[in-house]
Amino acid sequence: TPRVGVMEDATDTIPDAHAPEMPTQVMALQPVAVVDHVVSVGTRFMAENVLGEVGGSKRVDEWELTKLLDKVEAGNTQTKHIRTRAGGSAANTARGLSKGFGVRTGLVGAVGDDEWGAVFLNAMRAANVDVGKLVTKPGKTGRCVCLVDEAGQRTMRTNLGDAVKVDKEQLTDCLDTGATHCKWLVIPGYAFYNDGLVDAAVDAAKKRNVKVALALSSFEVVNKFRTAIETLIRSGEVHTMFANEDEAAALLSDDDEGKIYDENTKEEEQKRRTPYRYLDAIQSWAPNATAVCTLGDEGCVARSAGVTAVCNAVATPTQVKDTTGAGDLFVSGFLAAAICGESLQKCARLGCIAGAAATQCVGAEVSDEVWDWVQEKCC
Repeated sequence: TPRVGVMEDATDTIPDAHAPEMPTQVMALQPVAVVDHVVSVGTRFMAENVLGEVGGSKRVDEWELTKLLDKVEAGNTQTKHIRTRAGGSAANTARGLSKGFGVRTGLVGAVGDDEWGAVFLNAMRAANVDVGKLVTKPGKTGRCVCLVDEAGQRTMRTNLGDAVKVDKEQLTDCLDTGATHCKWLVIPGYAFYNDGLVDAAVDAAKKRNVKVALALSSFEVVNKFRTAIETLIRSGEVHTMFANEDEAAALLSDDDEGKIYDENTKEEEQKRRTPYRYLDAIQSWAPNATAVCTLGDEGCVARSAGVTAVCNAVATPTQVKDTTGAGDLFVSGFLAAAICGESLQKCARLGCIAGAAATQCVGAEVSDEVWDWVQEKCC
């Protein structure tokens, strides 16, 4: 049975099947469908119950995930109620594009036939995301505990061990969307955990002249798959690269650091240089690629064809509630502008607006009221 929590995505709200549909313009690769259990916690709870760096994403087995949720539900005064929602990096981006910007987006991947799979599918349908390429298989859906601290920083513990996964064979025709092909394929860094999946996805995109957007997802992902990521970028098959500061730093090699860093450079100055070193590296590895580095509450920097765009952070109506999905929603905004042929500066700004919107809600699903705020900022 579902774990106790507010099942905010477990609805039967499905768009009218007879409503006219726009052609799917973006497909997002969701290797494993994931349901997030989001909970706000205090500093003491994090210190006593969570190993590893705050703000990261770590794989755990089912026993560890259940034990962590049991501690949350034990009535600890530093924790609040659990909100259960559809999650996953690619799904967050797809939902943002479809619901927030009206860009018809689909998911390719796999979902379990359990109760959590139903939560995931209903949430995607409610957001008008095309799930025609999302295969339901016998088995479990992935689950993640998202712990949000007092500063709004999220730390993720994910169990995907027994979850059903997408097969490489599914990707053969995943970009065929009726009479036309889609224009973009979004690949999250998490896809590198599935051996050969990224290569198969990139091959499918190349055969159909579809642009590839790669979002690095987490610094742990980069630490584990740095060589494979660099090799893919150097191949020239990635059109747009998305990273935050931690992911950008993890991607840069010791040799890159040695060119600019020295022991006399202050730590704060070194951190400030990281995004530009990242832009330099991507331009060196793949001169035709667009590189984007998000800077949290300081905005972002981006570079394409030798042009650099700097975008300041967007002021929000309330303080940060949760950073879960902020990077995923940034990708939604950036791509929504890119699809419309906007300049690099405008793409960066819309990305910052969408990323800021994600911080106004607990969990990665943006409320209708916050989407209204996004529309006002875009006018």
